[in-house]
Amino acid sequence: MAGRKCTICSHPKRNEIDKSLAVDGAVLRAIAVQFRVSKDSLKRHMDNGHIAEKITKATHVQEIQEADDLLSQIMNAKKEIREIRKEARNRTFKPKDGDPVADPDNELALKTFDKEAKFLEMEGKVVGAFKGDKPTGAITLRFDKEDKDL
Repeated sequence: MAGRKCTICSHPKRNEIDKSLAVDGAVLRAIAVQFRVSKDSLKRHMDNGHIAEKITKATHVQEIQEADDLLSQIMNAKKEIREIRKEARNRTFKPKDGDPVADPDNELALKTFDKEAKFLEMEGKVVGAFKGDKPTGAITLRFDKEDKDL
């Protein structure tokens, strides 16, 4: 025989009830009266970890959002670094008399590889590619089509 479903979890105002229960000094009797549920149902809801489960899920969702935001910032920084490298490699010099001559800034281009490597490492940490400081699997360096000429 399966256990009864938690009446608080199936209550139409569950979110409001959970918020009320999460307040320091919450009085079960007052919450029970406010939402027309039994004090025992509220106690079982809390004792069976249903609020903790919800908080854990909410925390996990928040962590995912923060990681996603960080990953987005890393991707934007990598894109800017690649643009700088492209500009450095495609730099030209125009003498007073004559056509532009290729004058790549190879030193700057090489420095951008170092910066991008640091962002790749951060990206790997955000997506969980490493356990501690040791890689958990192969790391694939991916370059955009526009990077082929670099």
